[in-house]
Amino acid sequence: MNLHPLDELLQDRCPTLMVPRYADLPAMTEAGHRYLMAADGLYIEVLRPWLHLRMLISGNNGFSFPYGAIEPVFNLRFTGEALRASLTRFMHEAEQAAPKESAGWLMFNPKSGQLSFHRPELLSQGNAHVHYLRPEVREDSQPVVDCHSHGHIPAFFSGEDDQDDLADDLKISFVIGSLGSDTPTVAMRLVGLGGINFDLTLWLEQLIPNTSGGFSYSGCIAQYNGIESDHADQQQPHH
Repeated sequence: MNLHPLDELLQDRCPTLMVPRYADLPAMTEAGHRYLMAADGLYIEVLRPWLHLRMLISGNNGFSFPYGAIEPVFNLRFTGEALRASLTRFMHEAEQAAPKESAGWLMFNPKSGQLSFHRPELLSQGNAHVHYLRPEVREDSQPVVDCHSHGHIPAFFSGEDDQDDLADDLKISFVIGSLGSDTPTVAMRLVGLGGINFDLTLWLEQLIPNTSGGFSYSGCIAQYNGIESDHADQQQPHH
């Protein structure tokens, strides 16, 4: 079969592999994503400097596929402490801006494994909206966590958020709301690439100040198809 050059390019950049039954699956070595047809269904695997993800996106619907088995993976390459510190910086600014909405990005440095807070350029801002620019990707500074606040309104992801986030590259989205109250509300998810939407709120609630202060992936991982972190309670970033 002679493929169109654009099809060749698409399949090279975003391949679908049949998981071998009797040999090891070749590891991803460069940033990108691919689809994996396994015994129990179709997986997506994503590799970024800050993340390694492998998750089931469609089961086998009772069919017996002649492919090998693979395990889900959810591996963040920064520590919970680094995320907590950067989110605390944004939450303080959001509280100062309330009742207006506010925005920020957390940037990842692949060399140091650290996160830093970036204040984006705001296009417009009000009590029920905030529009802002996505920062550029640089070798030493990559946008990872997209943050915005809801002022005095509870935290949730709106239909506009869904549309914007799902059309974006894979990222973590964070919202804080009910600011000025004794119990601010929060929401967090891993989202993007047209369909990934993985709730991280339970995990987040163990990281933000004035809660349990723990660092564990187990609470949120258990919600989604039995995904288990391959570095639970990790204290050091991977390089």
